[in-house]
Amino acid sequence: MTDGLPELSVVVPAFDAARTIEVQLGALLAQRPEHPWEVLVCDNGSTDGTQALVTRWRRRMPELHLVDASAVRGPGAARNAGAAVARSPRLAFCDADDRVGPGWVSGMRRALDEHDVVAGRFTTVTTSRHSVAVSWSPQEHGLTSIPWLPGFVTAGAGNLGVRAATFRAVGGFDESISTREDDDLCLRLQLAGHRLAFDPTLVLAVRPREGVRAVYAQAVAYGAGSRWLEHRYAVVAQALARRAPDDGDRPSAGELRDDSQGGSPPRASSVVRRAVRKAARLGNPSDLADVVWRLGFSRGRRVVPDPRTPQVPLAPDLA
Repeated sequence: MTDGLPELSVVVPAFDAARTIEVQLGALLAQRPEHPWEVLVCDNGSTDGTQALVTRWRRRMPELHLVDASAVRGPGAARNAGAAVARSPRLAFCDADDRVGPGWVSGMRRALDEHDVVAGRFTTVTTSRHSVAVSWSPQEHGLTSIPWLPGFVTAGAGNLGVRAATFRAVGGFDESISTREDDDLCLRLQLAGHRLAFDPTLVLAVRPREGVRAVYAQAVAYGAGSRWLEHRYAVVAQALARRAPDDGDRPSAGELRDDSQGGSPPRASSVVRRAVRKAARLGNPSDLADVVWRLGFSRGRRVVPDPRTPQVPLAPDLA
């Protein structure tokens, strides 16, 4: 249905996504919700024919629009470009290399009537049993808690819905970073007083990185992003530590700990040694991928954030 203003704007950042985006577009095409909606593919400067592919898809998907998001490189910038032209009061974000589940569009529309911000559940796209890909998926059973920010949770932008007015009020995604920009947005939304809800009926199948180099590169980026987050929210973390020094190390029910994806370097090193022994003994590709991830994350954690990076100030109720 396409008549009238859309009740949901689906924002899909894309960079050289010609190899994967048709799976996502096909999953969105199959939704057919009863309410008007739009899909905004935000091309971030692709050179592989992504734009032409999306243009061809418009012939059978009138809700689909191609947005030029090439001015600033990065997933946050691409999503912001889509949000800037979205016509709906509700924004739903998903990625070009994943696949939304049945009923995802209608579910997001419904969830954003109940919540300012909502995240769905991740599952993993089935890969070959011989592929080197990590054995776990974040956000499979709940949101991710941050041990050094007790009471706060985060979610991936690949399965995230935000009311447009709320999104714009906090300034959207930070365009200066290429990873953990979704965690940063979630934290700023909560500091502004918005609760991040989790709806397990909103399912997204995530395509994991495959191959040693791809897994390692992603892990390094996430490790560096973890250090960046700690620097950016240091003032808030210190205030929370003063307020409740004994509560920060226990995640709430239904949440995952952020360090389940790598942890601090000292802890990660012992995990790596155990994983290396396990991988050598079993010869399982997923064990190897887990080892590579831990090594990469630890390497990324050694990247010192730029001290000029602005730190998030205290909210009035934390001061």
